[in-house]
Amino acid sequence: IADLHFPETNNGFAAYTKYDSLHVPIEGGILKTENGGETWEKKPFTDGLISIHFISLSTGFASKYNKAYGIYKTTDGGINWKWVSECVTKDFVVVNSTTAYTTYVDEYGSVVVNQSINGGDSWQRVSVNFDLIHTFTNSGQSLFAVSGNYSGSANTATTMWRSADGVNWV
Repeated sequence: IADLHFPETNNGFAAYTKYDSLHVPIEGGILKTENGGETWEKKPFTDGLISIHFISLSTGFASKYNKAYGIYKTTDGGINWKWVSECVTKDFVVVNSTTAYTTYVDEYGSVVVNQSINGGDSWQRVSVNFDLIHTFTNSGQSLFAVSGNYSGSANTATTMWRSADGVNWV
């Protein structure tokens, strides 16, 4: 299980990827529960799922990093998925039904934040002035990021950032 999200108390979704002995994804999908996790129903997707987030029982997003990577959107509870962006993400932060953000660290070690202001139908990269993200979340309309570097087992140079628009951070 790569990620888990419950948009309601009893209704949840999990993203999973199964790997072969060489760590190559061979199967992936979404699991859905309607009884608080007592039982799960398999919803085939594709390999490489790393993140999932639903803003309602019908509308959700999934991200994958292997073969046709990017962000996928569903509006029918995960039955059908539409590719909406080549952005790769590990974390979805949904502010409201139209505004959402994603984060990941690119191949150069830079933090990348993508923003959608149209319900996840398209995503744009926004510049940020901080390095490694440890936590990215929201409280109401404000976004928060905790950044810093790890030195051995200790976290050093930690900074908390706040933004009202996902573009300007203080």
